[in-house]
Amino acid sequence: MKSLGKPILILSVALVLTGAFFSVSPVLAENATENDAVRARIIEERAGEVAFSDEQTNDSLVSSELEKEASSQVEDEAAGSETVLRFSDVATKVAALQSFVESVSTGSRAVTGIYINEAFSLSVGQQPSGSPGHITSNAGEVTQFGLAADYGSKGFLAHNYLSGDSFFDLAVGMKLTLVYGDGSTESYKIEEIRSFEALQPNSPTSTFVDLDEGGKLSATDLFYSIYNSNNPVVLQTCIANHGVSTWGRVFIITVPVAS
Repeated sequence: MKSLGKPILILSVALVLTGAFFSVSPVLAENATENDAVRARIIEERAGEVAFSDEQTNDSLVSSELEKEASSQVEDEAAGSETVLRFSDVATKVAALQSFVESVSTGSRAVTGIYINEAFSLSVGQQPSGSPGHITSNAGEVTQFGLAADYGSKGFLAHNYLSGDSFFDLAVGMKLTLVYGDGSTESYKIEEIRSFEALQPNSPTSTFVDLDEGGKLSATDLFYSIYNSNNPVVLQTCIANHGVSTWGRVFIITVPVAS
């Protein structure tokens, strides 16, 4: 169970009541011993090419210039290594997404997967007809909230003790990729995370308190404020607090990434 104290909360299911990419790890700098060795080698090679026929030559000045040249070459080599690692990292991430897309391909136009590089890759299942409160009990899976589609949203539900647990690792700005059964994808980014306390945690008609802005909403008003065309993709799970697994609700709201 996740407690309210976690920095990032996640979506819940009890609201079904009314129904840097390129994130590249910095390349570690060459350690001091290696840099000194490279500089020493370069200085030694260049020193053999320099003629010291002029007795007025300032030895310290020559040494300083050679040091600068050596440092510049070391920096160029480090920059080149960083570029190689950056492109390698990007290629790895692209390959990981492609592998996930292939793993959830079914040939249909239904959403079959949700991918967030920094956090998770989850398969998506559908609710049985006439069961708007159904949520999967399978690990590594979320359930698409059928009722949300009637109001312009794609909603995805998960229990906070299963896939919903990973929602707590999400943050504003992260990129989310929806994967369809035919292999097509859509890109979104997390714009807002909203959390609410349920005053009657297990009641389908509970009143909710907005933990971010204050104020109270009925279950119906909360549903309409979350699931609408302004919030095209929403992830939902419960907030566990004070030993109550359904103490609150959290919604991860995303918007399309401009192509």
